[in-house]
This record gives sequence, C-alpha cells and structure tokens, in this order.
Amino acid sequence: MLSQALTFLTKTLNQKLRESFTITEDIVIMNNLINQDGTQTMGNQNKVILSIVDVDLDKKFRNEVSFKKQDAEKVLYNNALNYTVTIILSSNIADYLESLKYLDASMAYFRETTVFNNNTFTEFPTNIKQITIEINSLNLRDKESIWAIIGTKYQPSIIYKMQLIENT
Repeated sequence: MLSQALTFLTKTLNQKLRESFTITEDIVIMNNLINQDGTQTMGNQNKVILSIVDVDLDKKFRNEVSFKKQDAEKVLYNNALNYTVTIILSSNIADYLESLKYLDASMAYFRETTVFNNNTFTEFPTNIKQITIEINSLNLRDKESIWAIIGTKYQPSIIYKMQLIENT
C-alpha cells in the first residue's frame, strides 16, 4: 500500500509540474536521499525526491474491531488499517533558484490538493480508500534531527504528514 500511494503521488505531482513548466521528462522521483553506505544517490541529481521518513499505524484505529452483517449473521472483522506516514519532499537541483522553483510549485500543488481518492482521480489505487496530505510543522531542531538521521546535508525541502486509509 505504501508503494502504491507514493507511486500515485509521484505520478500526479509529475503531471502537475510538466503542465506548469512545460517540461517533457519526469522531475519527481521516489527514492532514498542517500545510499545505505552513506554515498550520494546518483539518480537524485536534478530531481525532486519524495521519500519516506517514518511510518506509524494511526493510534485511533489500532486494534479496533467491528461487526458486519453477512448472510443474516454478525461477522467479526478488523477495520481498515490507517497509517500516518511522514514523507519528505526535497529538491536536489544544481541551480538553487531552479530548485526553489520546483519545490515551491510542489508545495503549491499539495496546498491546493490535500485529499486524494477515487472520486477525484480516475487512476487512484484500488487498495487505498483515501490519502490526505498536510504540512508537518516541525521546529528547526526536529528538522535538523531528521536530516541527521537521514545522514546527508540539508537540501531545500518540506516535510508532510500523509494519512493513508486502506480500502476494505
């Protein structure tokens, strides 16, 4: 479900940026910001990178159980899983002003479009009921900690909280 959600967001953001800047190639990729051995990821050059920082099961829905009627009998079932996913969108473009331009346009897209589902997007993943995106307002110390954990130098970026609801 995570890969489908991020693939979908990457695809829709690429479509928006291609329209906004009349570019033909995809500029947004889903990737690690740094390799496991600490070296720079070569495929990230001159790209906007979407990467997962953290995944957590939404505590509101943890271990919640419901009943539904099936053939005149009550059947026990678990509710859909709901995840809170912290994602980072960073711009790794050599020209700093270009980097800010793409980051700004990406931020504008997620400011305008905060809810994604099959009512608004025809190619929405069938195993996902809904994705919501909001800025994760962290203080400078917390952002610094995230970049330290990632193990790379700071790049122009924004951190989002993504709510991911499984389709049952």
